[in-house]
Amino acid sequence: LQHSWTSPDENTNNIRPVSPPVTRVCSADQTLAVLTSAAGEVPDYRPSLESVGGFIQKFEPGLEHLEEVEHVLQIQKTNSFGSDSMAAMSARPPRGAIELMWTSPPRTALVVCKQGGGEPLLEALRLVVKSLEGMVVYVEPSLKQELPLETETLLTWNIPEPDARTAGADELDASLAPCQPPAALKRELDLVVTLGGDGTVLWVSSLLGDGPMPPVIAFSLGSLGFMTSLPVQSLKTSLHMFLTGGFILTLRHRLHCQIIRAPVPGQLESTQEEKRLVLNEVVVDRGVSPFLTSLKCYCNSTFITDVQGDGLIVSTPSGSTAYSLAAGGSMVHPQVPCFLFTPICPHSLSFRPLVFPDFVELKLKVPRHSRGTMWASFDGKHRTQLNPGDSLLISLSQWPMPTVCFKDDTTDWFSSVKEVLHFNLRKLQGEFSRQDEDEDE
Repeated sequence: LQHSWTSPDENTNNIRPVSPPVTRVCSADQTLAVLTSAAGEVPDYRPSLESVGGFIQKFEPGLEHLEEVEHVLQIQKTNSFGSDSMAAMSARPPRGAIELMWTSPPRTALVVCKQGGGEPLLEALRLVVKSLEGMVVYVEPSLKQELPLETETLLTWNIPEPDARTAGADELDASLAPCQPPAALKRELDLVVTLGGDGTVLWVSSLLGDGPMPPVIAFSLGSLGFMTSLPVQSLKTSLHMFLTGGFILTLRHRLHCQIIRAPVPGQLESTQEEKRLVLNEVVVDRGVSPFLTSLKCYCNSTFITDVQGDGLIVSTPSGSTAYSLAAGGSMVHPQVPCFLFTPICPHSLSFRPLVFPDFVELKLKVPRHSRGTMWASFDGKHRTQLNPGDSLLISLSQWPMPTVCFKDDTTDWFSSVKEVLHFNLRKLQGEFSRQDEDEDE
């Protein structure tokens, strides 16, 4: 896959690719700068770099450090993230990673912690607050209530009325729904620090919702750590490097999901429900129904197949090491632009997992003749019933989650795969001894 930067066409609203090595700059408050395939038309919903700054400077291959660049582009951050901090960014071919360096200090941070971390979590939180001294630091309302008085300098936001937050949801789903910060606060955030595991990173994705996201620096205090590559032992050092030097980001694709309800008797048009955003996967399953799932699947209006089994997983590359992996899907590097299409216990010997390019739209429809209802869940939350005639539309969100790498995206990912899943762990075959060679002769 070749990548190129895109810039706004002055005469149209389309986005057109810019071939390297030409350096082009475009503004986030106009047309988005996006990572695209160099071939063909470029859809305007592909992953956007607006979530990590307003302007993009493309550097030539071979440059090893930002300091070596004579004219580092200074970018004024707009509503993309933060207030008015300055940053400089580059993409380093062929690796495709993004390096960001602050040129004026960030001012506002959000710290998100896992639940039930005990004293080790509190100690890590104290160290984070100390490292962010001089910045405005926010925490979630639920965490603020549990913290001791010594952390009274931490700010939070007001919790809305329960009825406004949990309307239409059962008690369990309401407990899993994050209390999102106000839109004005989201725009002010320069960075997010997480203390926990992969579940905490998923929580941040739900917390900030469908929109541009600031860089997320995730420290591992969980049990796995595919997305939390930074060890908590390096917290002080990593935060210092993050705030004062350059760092590499991984853009983690997210999926945009929307349920289309079938018209009820007496109604002429379908209704659209609230949009959902997922970082790992969206799952459609049969729930407690004894019948097989029955789903008709389409790709850009082209019929693909009927899914008959326990369900279907549509996953991002970041989610490829989660439920999709357990269901037989492939592991995919987080920078590969694609969807994973993985059946759950299909009642067929020939149904194998598929991989779709990231620019398509998938449609999962429950046929009207289905024997039972289906259930959709989004990153394990917001479990929603799908009735016969309902559809679920899935496409790539233009707002990826930028996470900070410990080393770089490839090293971090393979390290987690080998350490957590013991990928291809096997005793190596021994060499021939000299005696064996002599006997063969």
